[in-house]
Amino acid sequence: MPITIQTRSIDPDISVLTLAGRMHLGTQLQDLEDSVRKQIAAGARKLILDIAGVDYLDSAALGMLLMCSGVMEETGGKMALAGASAKVLQVMKVSHADKVLTLFPSCDDAAAGLSA
Repeated sequence: MPITIQTRSIDPDISVLTLAGRMHLGTQLQDLEDSVRKQIAAGARKLILDIAGVDYLDSAALGMLLMCSGVMEETGGKMALAGASAKVLQVMKVSHADKVLTLFPSCDDAAAGLSA
């Protein structure tokens, strides 16, 4: 299944991109990067990527997530990932991306973490 992206706000200053599907080379990774950049251009400084619906993630997707996090930090913002499945979390741990990316078990936890 291709990746789907839905955008919403949970606070006036927190935007959420809800992702579902398989994130890998050849899917709409560019669409996700564009969505993150649009959020930044619109003034978002706190962004949550809700990845609870993502069932697969490859190195291309992982690199894109790391890049998006870096772009967010460069603009003075913060990005968090929420709801990673055990399979996706394992990929992040094996690659040590969990040391760079900010991970939370849920969107509510991520919102609280970004607001702290």
